[in-house]
Amino acid sequence: STATGTSIVARWRFRANKNKESFTIDLTKNAINLLNGKIGPGSSGSFEIELDGTGSQVDIDYVISFSNLENVPKNMVFYADANKTKNVNLESYKINGTITYGASMQKKYVIYWEWPTDGVNDTSYAGKTLTFDVLVEAVQKVS
Repeated sequence: STATGTSIVARWRFRANKNKESFTIDLTKNAINLLNGKIGPGSSGSFEIELDGTGSQVDIDYVISFSNLENVPKNMVFYADANKTKNVNLESYKINGTITYGASMQKKYVIYWEWPTDGVNDTSYAGKTLTFDVLVEAVQKVS
């Protein structure tokens, strides 16, 4: 006797900030109090991380984390809310969640930042590029 097996695999798609692999966040894009187009003490702003599982036929579990902070001023503060009450340490901050299979499979997170002027004219960051990695890990949710 011969047995034949067939299966249909659910479609799986995922993008972060419209990209499949990596993306760049420009802190000057949504910033105020720029100095010659650059951020400095007294500037503040926000950046977005958009997750998109449109086209997937499964729930998606995700974790967003931050690493490799370089030239980030010690007094720069990051917040998880627009009212700036939820202060987060970017290096240990993780955003976990699930995008449930359905009509809208998109989630958006906004991280707010502020570089206070605390009386210290800190020129040690002048001309340096502030960088950090945003890692978005997404997997099909296993029920």
